[in-house]
Amino acid sequence: ACVREEAELRYRQLTQEYQALQRAYALLTETSGGSFDAEKEIKTREQLLAEISRYQSRISDLELALKQQGLVTHTHAHTHTQRKETGYVRSVFCFV
Repeated sequence: ACVREEAELRYRQLTQEYQALQRAYALLTETSGGSFDAEKEIKTREQLLAEISRYQSRISDLELALKQQGLVTHTHAHTHTQRKETGYVRSVFCFV
């Protein structure tokens, strides 16, 4: 549970940082006449999505390890999907 919470916290931090970067970029393009680096934007987004995927994979691995060790006796994973303003789709797994 601790690892899942840490991953969710990191996800929220990354999302906030990304949104702050988007706002700063929009302000910069307004004031500088607007040179847009689409390749850089795509690379940044892909890096963030890859990091999110790694965290979700790690959470799944840890949940499985806990289950195998008998530390989690009853697991019923619910998937909640949320779409953030950034367009990301986020899955959160909860134990019941």
